Amino acid sequence: MAVAILSLAVPRLLGAATGHQAAGTLWSLRAGAVLEPAVLSQAAQRLDRASRFSGDPKGWLDAGYLSLQGQAQSGEPDAGQSLAEARRLTAQGLAGMPGHASGWSRLAYLRAEAGDYPSAAQAVRLSMLAGRVPPGLIGDRVRLGLGLLPWLDAEGLTLLSSDVRNSWILDTRHISQAVQTQAQADFIARALEGLTEEDKRQFLRVRGLVK
Repeated sequence: MAVAILSLAVPRLLGAATGHQAAGTLWSLRAGAVLEPAVLSQAAQRLDRASRFSGDPKGWLDAGYLSLQGQAQSGEPDAGQSLAEARRLTAQGLAGMPGHASGWSRLAYLRAEAGDYPSAAQAVRLSMLAGRVPPGLIGDRVRLGLGLLPWLDAEGLTLLSSDVRNSWILDTRHISQAVQTQAQADFIARALEGLTEEDKRQFLRVRGLVK
C-alpha cells in the first residue's frame, strides 16, 4: 500500500518542483521584464514536463504562452516550428480547461499565423463563448475576430458584435486601431447601432468599474 501511494506521489512532487523553477520566469515576464528567448523557451519546456507529471492543464497553457513570447522576442524569420510548439501546448491545455477564454484567443492567433483561418475562427468563437477576457486583452480579441470575419459563422458574428460594443465602451481606441478594411468598418457600424448610454453604464456596472 505504501509503495502504491509513493508511486502516485512522486510524479506530483517532481512536477511541482519542475513547475516551480519556471514560475519565476512566468511572473517576471508578466511583470514586464524583458527576458532572453532561450530563457523563455527553457521555462516553457519545464512547464511542459511539469504538466506531464501533474496533469495540470494550466501548466500547458502557461507553457504555450511562454513559447509564443519566446518566439516573438527572438525575431526569427522562420518561426514555424516555434509557433507549432506553442499551438501544441496551448491546445493541450485547453483540452483540460475548455473554459479558458484567453487560451482560446491565443490559439486563434496561433492558428491564424499558420494560415488555418477556419480553425482560427472556431477558436475565437470559443473564446467569446467562454466569456470575458481582461480589459487589456479585449482589443486583441476584437482585432482577431475582425480579421476572421469571412470565416465566422452566424453565432460567431453575433458574439463579435457584442465584443465590439464592449470594447468600444472600454476604450474607443481598441476599435479605431483595429479597422483595416471597409468590410470591418461596416461590421463595426452595424454592431454599434442603437448603443445607448444606459447600455454603457450597465456594462461598466457588470465589470465593477462604476456603482
